[in-house]
Amino acid sequence: ISENEHSGVVSVSILEGHYSSFHRLSHIIESIQFVLKNPNPKDAQNIIAANEMEHDYEQFKKNVNDYLDQMESV
Repeated sequence: ISENEHSGVVSVSILEGHYSSFHRLSHIIESIQFVLKNPNPKDAQNIIAANEMEHDYEQFKKNVNDYLDQMESV
């Protein structure tokens, strides 16, 4: 999964060439939930955030919370 914060596009590997009518919407949503709960900094679209997550987790959490606060007011 990857996200472009400016366009809101989310990319999930299950939808990239592997999608079929067999996949239910619930499975796709579960895939997105899993990736959001279990981020993989080794396969990140945002390298800066991934490095911060690995090397300064407290700052990473602060930045995430600041971003969420900012988005809340939009």
